Amino acid sequence: MNIVEVTNVSKRFQIGSGSIKHALLDRKAASAGRDFWALRDVSFSLEQGGSLGIVGHNGSGKSTMLKLLTRILQPTSGTVRTEGRIGALIEVGAGFHPDLTGRENVFLNGSILGLTRAEIVRKFDAIVDFAGLEQFIDTPVKRYSSGMYMRLGFAIAAHIDPDILVIDEVLAVGDQQFQNKCMRRMKEFQAQGGTVIFVSHSMSSVSDLCHQCVWLDHGKLMFHGPAEEAIGRYLTLVAEREKEEIKKYQSKGETQPSELPGEDGKPDPDLARVVGVTLFDGAGRPKTHFEAGKPLRAQIRYRFAHALPDPGFIVKIFRNDGLLMFETNNHDLGVRLAGLPPEGQVTFDVPFLGLNEGAYYLRAIVCPDTTVDNWRAKASHVIKRAVDFTVAVDHPTQGCGYMPVQWQADPLGATPVLNGAGAR
Repeated sequence: MNIVEVTNVSKRFQIGSGSIKHALLDRKAASAGRDFWALRDVSFSLEQGGSLGIVGHNGSGKSTMLKLLTRILQPTSGTVRTEGRIGALIEVGAGFHPDLTGRENVFLNGSILGLTRAEIVRKFDAIVDFAGLEQFIDTPVKRYSSGMYMRLGFAIAAHIDPDILVIDEVLAVGDQQFQNKCMRRMKEFQAQGGTVIFVSHSMSSVSDLCHQCVWLDHGKLMFHGPAEEAIGRYLTLVAEREKEEIKKYQSKGETQPSELPGEDGKPDPDLARVVGVTLFDGAGRPKTHFEAGKPLRAQIRYRFAHALPDPGFIVKIFRNDGLLMFETNNHDLGVRLAGLPPEGQVTFDVPFLGLNEGAYYLRAIVCPDTTVDNWRAKASHVIKRAVDFTVAVDHPTQGCGYMPVQWQADPLGATPVLNGAGAR
């Protein structure tokens, strides 16, 4: 049975250019504002007990869709049908009265969501314990940080016995430990038969939590189906648009900033060029979603103007926020590539992917000659964001890297016996 049905839904907003005074004095002019369609003819459904991710760029219509599902907004056309009680966390601080304490806001939110006072009293301790705000529960929430708002809002939404749990990307304002706690709670909720609708820019989180996925782009439904396929299609379009931006710079005679200019201060892609990069899993399947601890292979396609004496390829992996995670090149590992044909591909293998859960991208650089001094600073071509990918782990840990560990306890003075690589 479908617990959510969205049928041919469109949502229009009117964007005016005047002030409130102008709108009041000249209603005819105010009504002639520009129409903005946040959603256009979107349709999808979700079965009871299912989990649905909604992905897309900022402004694609994700939050508007959630507001339609939670009846904060009404569609301009089409229908939205949901069954049962909805627990939602869409905006930080939404539904809270700033002058009331955390305790008073728990009762206020609970009553808005249809709970009796007795039901709220019964759930109160669990809500506060999950939020971890025991010391601040009697403090006016206007003194809360955005993270504290989010903690209390999620705790309320998750403990009102909803049939559908709707969570927007506001989880990003919380610390990593609480984000992990929320993810575990959503998985438990789903395992008990609950339905989850989740919006996030973390593709690894969407892949880990959701079986189905809706991809929105400029208000239009691009894809509805298996989460892995939706994420792959979305990240492919992101990469294509990034390349289009680079072409726009080049057509204007501009160059994107590069940390590796050519010998004359500018890259020379006519001499050596990276054509593209494809990632594969250990079974040789093209993928953009990987598991920590498993193999990854990168295939770099190149084109040279002519045979080069000793070319070098540099690969850098960055976290999505720009933090450099790893860098390697064939020259420093003693792999000489003299005699490569003018067009072909090189690969490098990572037997054990030691990255923590998150979104990453790979930068590919080609240098024409590694025998010259400071060869890394004489790049011919750089693709700053050649391919995006995500990494998922069974049990996310703190920090940037991932390694398998094993814990054990032994009597004082005993020699510990190690059993090799342990659980994640």
